Amino acid sequence: MVRSENCKEKPTNFKQQHLEHKGFLGTIKYSKEDKCFFGKVTNLKKDAITYQGHNLEELAKDFKGAIEDYLYITHKKYKHNEYK
Repeated sequence: MVRSENCKEKPTNFKQQHLEHKGFLGTIKYSKEDKCFFGKVTNLKKDAITYQGHNLEELAKDFKGAIEDYLYITHKKYKHNEYK
Protein backbone atom coordinates (compact mmCIF):
# COMPACT_ATOMS: atom_id res chain seq x y z
CA MET A 1 0.00 0.00 0.00
CA VAL A 2 1.23 3.47 -0.81
CA ARG A 3 1.77 5.68 2.19
CA SER A 4 0.40 9.18 2.09
CA GLU A 5 0.26 11.98 4.59
CA ASN A 6 -2.40 13.80 2.52
CA CYS A 7 -5.40 11.78 3.71
CA LYS A 8 -8.01 14.29 4.79
CA GLU A 9 -10.97 12.11 5.63
CA LYS A 10 -10.99 9.66 8.51
CA PRO A 11 -13.73 7.09 8.88
CA THR A 12 -16.42 8.15 11.26
CA ASN A 13 -19.69 6.33 10.88
CA PHE A 14 -20.25 5.22 7.33
CA LYS A 15 -23.45 3.36 6.58
CA GLN A 16 -22.27 1.58 3.47
CA GLN A 17 -20.37 -1.58 4.36
CA HIS A 18 -19.20 -2.42 0.84
CA LEU A 19 -18.89 -1.06 -2.67
CA GLU A 20 -20.78 -2.51 -5.65
CA HIS A 21 -20.23 -2.06 -9.37
CA LYS A 22 -21.56 -4.30 -12.15
CA GLY A 23 -22.09 -7.20 -9.75
CA PHE A 24 -18.65 -6.97 -8.12
CA LEU A 25 -18.53 -6.42 -4.36
CA GLY A 26 -15.65 -4.70 -2.61
CA THR A 27 -14.68 -4.12 0.99
CA ILE A 28 -14.17 -0.75 2.65
CA LYS A 29 -11.35 -0.67 5.19
CA TYR A 30 -9.25 2.04 6.77
CA SER A 31 -5.56 1.87 7.67
CA LYS A 32 -4.70 4.01 10.68
CA GLU A 33 -1.02 3.48 9.94
CA ASP A 34 -1.30 4.70 6.34
CA LYS A 35 -4.24 7.04 7.02
CA CYS A 36 -6.01 5.87 3.87
CA PHE A 37 -8.96 3.77 2.76
CA PHE A 38 -8.41 0.51 0.89
CA GLY A 39 -10.26 -2.61 -0.12
CA LYS A 40 -10.46 -5.66 -2.33
CA VAL A 41 -13.09 -7.32 -4.47
CA THR A 42 -14.54 -10.27 -2.58
CA ASN A 43 -16.45 -12.25 -5.20
CA LEU A 44 -13.63 -13.31 -7.54
CA LYS A 45 -12.29 -16.86 -7.53
CA LYS A 46 -9.15 -16.72 -9.68
CA ASP A 47 -8.08 -13.09 -9.69
CA ALA A 48 -7.49 -10.31 -7.17
CA ILE A 49 -8.51 -6.67 -7.48
CA THR A 50 -7.46 -4.10 -4.90
CA TYR A 51 -8.01 -0.35 -4.72
CA GLN A 52 -7.32 2.58 -2.42
CA GLY A 53 -8.11 6.22 -1.86
CA HIS A 54 -7.38 9.18 0.37
CA ASN A 55 -11.11 9.62 1.01
CA LEU A 56 -14.30 7.66 0.34
CA GLU A 57 -14.99 9.42 -2.95
CA GLU A 58 -11.52 8.58 -4.25
CA LEU A 59 -11.87 5.00 -2.99
CA ALA A 60 -15.14 4.53 -4.92
CA LYS A 61 -13.62 6.06 -8.07
CA ASP A 62 -10.57 3.78 -7.88
CA PHE A 63 -12.83 0.75 -7.23
CA LYS A 64 -14.95 1.46 -10.32
CA GLY A 65 -11.87 2.10 -12.43
CA ALA A 66 -10.29 -1.17 -11.29
CA ILE A 67 -13.47 -3.09 -12.19
CA GLU A 68 -13.65 -1.47 -15.63
CA ASP A 69 -9.96 -2.28 -16.25
CA TYR A 70 -10.52 -5.87 -15.13
CA LEU A 71 -13.52 -6.30 -17.43
CA TYR A 72 -11.60 -4.86 -20.36
CA ILE A 73 -8.55 -7.08 -19.78
CA THR A 74 -10.54 -10.28 -19.22
CA HIS A 75 -12.67 -9.58 -22.29
CA LYS A 76 -9.52 -9.25 -24.41
CA LYS A 77 -8.06 -12.47 -22.94
CA TYR A 78 -11.34 -14.33 -23.44
CA LYS A 79 -11.43 -13.29 -27.08
CA HIS A 80 -7.93 -14.78 -27.48
CA ASN A 81 -8.88 -18.05 -25.68
CA GLU A 82 -6.74 -17.37 -22.62
CA TYR A 83 -9.69 -17.72 -20.21
CA LYS A 84 -11.50 -20.65 -21.83
